[in-house]
Amino acid sequence: MKNAKHIMLFWESKLIHKLRGKTAVPNLHFVGDEKTEDGKMYHVMVMDLLGKSLEDQFQDCRRKFDLRTCLNIAVQLIQRIKVVHEERIIHRDIKPDNFLCGGNDQTKNTIYIIDFGLAKCYKSSDGEHIPFRDGKNLTGTARYASLNTHLGYE
Repeated sequence: MKNAKHIMLFWESKLIHKLRGKTAVPNLHFVGDEKTEDGKMYHVMVMDLLGKSLEDQFQDCRRKFDLRTCLNIAVQLIQRIKVVHEERIIHRDIKPDNFLCGGNDQTKNTIYIIDFGLAKCYKSSDGEHIPFRDGKNLTGTARYASLNTHLGYE
């Protein structure tokens, strides 16, 4: 199972690298194995320190955003997801916790998309769509998953 987690982390880093420069994703500084002083091995990914998630920001604002904030968020989220889809990737865990504000004064109004651990390519490099499948288990967060995902469709 450790190897499977390593493969997933490597896959996530590969997708982030693919999106780098095309949309707001965090910079990756290191992806690999790290050994602790007591000899335990961990698979790690070190990325930019970002700010609060949209979920945390929403909580801080007593679960109310003004119209201007909603429109700014909506435009940025649509832009992020559009680029992800243009790169033949489906995120599969879209939720407010996976969109973070920038971590400094220059980037505080930029929303970054994170957590590509469940993402997959939905088209091959030649543009062929993956086949329809049913009977699948729920992928992602139930609260935010599509009806088709709840029905077991992929």
